[in-house]
Amino acid sequence: MSAIFPATPAAPRGRRNAAFQLLKKPRMRHAPTEVFSLSGVIEGTSGLSGGYAIAHDADSVILGFRELGFHVVSVSSMADIATAISALEALVSCSPEFPETDYLNLLESSLPRSDATAFTFTGSQDPGDDKVFAGFAVAPDRRRLSDYLGGVGFTTYSIISLADLRAVYADLQRFAAGDEDEGLVSFKP
Repeated sequence: MSAIFPATPAAPRGRRNAAFQLLKKPRMRHAPTEVFSLSGVIEGTSGLSGGYAIAHDADSVILGFRELGFHVVSVSSMADIATAISALEALVSCSPEFPETDYLNLLESSLPRSDATAFTFTGSQDPGDDKVFAGFAVAPDRRRLSDYLGGVGFTTYSIISLADLRAVYADLQRFAAGDEDEGLVSFKP
């Protein structure tokens, strides 16, 4: 499975500058590396929940939520998400910067690539292993990608489309600017 990389996936060459263009935002109260989107499980339940946090680093998010009874399984900073958006944009545009060996292609050739068919995902290849891997894919929908990954023995923690990633990024921009804090957990003093 050559399309699965250690987390967090890097944008193809030449696309990194585009990712940093996303980060250029006037009046940011918090740095892009201090604003996080996360998913995890509330102790005693089995369903995934998501949230947002402000912290100095991802480890502070994980430890802070653990103290609140929430087990974080996936966490990404605003900077990480900008890089993922840039990479998925290259994937949608069939950029030569993103060779076919660097992603899973489950999309029939008759279906166009779009924000709704380009995905990034995280998970592990061995349920007992703590290593988290991430990758990119094009697929007709989230379910088809999830079924495929499960069929090859990959335990999926998260799958998010480019369209959904853009929405998360917009939320993170508001939090970074200090324009909104509803639903935000702060672990910064």
